[in-house]
Parts: sequence; C-alpha cells; structure tokens
Amino acid sequence: MEEISLISLLELLALATATFLGLHFITSKERSQKLLGGFLLLGFVFDLSDRSFLLLGYEFPFEFIPNMAFVYVPFLYFYSLQLTGQSNRKMWRLLYPAIIFYLAHLVAYFNETDFYFFIENQLAYLFSIYISFLVFKAIQIHQRNIFQYFSTIEDKKLKEEV
Repeated sequence: MEEISLISLLELLALATATFLGLHFITSKERSQKLLGGFLLLGFVFDLSDRSFLLLGYEFPFEFIPNMAFVYVPFLYFYSLQLTGQSNRKMWRLLYPAIIFYLAHLVAYFNETDFYFFIENQLAYLFSIYISFLVFKAIQIHQRNIFQYFSTIEDKKLKEEV
C-alpha cells in the first residue's frame, strides 16, 4: 500500500465534497438544482471511487467505463439552460455522443485497442470545450434578451454590477 500524500488526501476530500454536494442538489425540488447535482455526481463519483481504490492499494474494477466527460459535461450546459430559462427537449441530444462512445469504448475494451482510448480522451477534451462554448453562448443570449423581456431586471441578472 502506497503512502498517502497530502495532495492525494486533499484531492480525495475535494472529490468527496463534490459527490456529497451532488447528492444534496439532486434531491432538491428545483429542476436546475437537480441538473447541477447530476453534473457533480456523474463528474466526480467515478473519480472518487477510482482514487479510493488506488489509495487502498486496489485497481478500479470498472475499467470498461468510457470517459465520463461525454455524460457529465452536458449536464453543466443543461443547468445553464435551465437557469436562464432556455431549456428545451432538443438539449438532450447532447447525450448522443455518450451513447456512441460508450458502445465504441466497449468494443475497443474487449478488443484491447489502445489507440482508441487516446482518441477518445482527445475527443472528450474537444467536446468539453464545445460545451463550454455553448454555456457561454447561453449566458450571452440570456444577458442580451433580459432587457427585452423585463422592465426591471433587478432580480433577473446573473451577475450583480458593482
């Protein structure tokens, strides 16, 4: 069993905090809070499990699970759409890549194709950047449209001006 460093302990604490916050938010009554909880849980529960197994000296038993960015990053976008009042049914299409990559990951895992995993990770980074762009675009649209819909925007803005 390897020695637990301060960095590993802090990382484990951060992952546990994100997981518990995800559990807290997912039990909320508000849909936007549930989406934020889904983002936190899907994003960090597998990392928490992986780090916990490593600290205990074991190997993570679920290596066949693909890069979770294709699943949890869209939930950040869903949260931003719900928060800004722009959510619609089409937004769930962003989970299609997760299904495609999960199936491809299973095929590559059982065929032991290492190059695929490299490509998958690179595409996950690009997908995350794309979703970040969509989040910023949703916020920008909200900030632009807010003046058209409300006469007083005191409680409607996302950022307070100083």
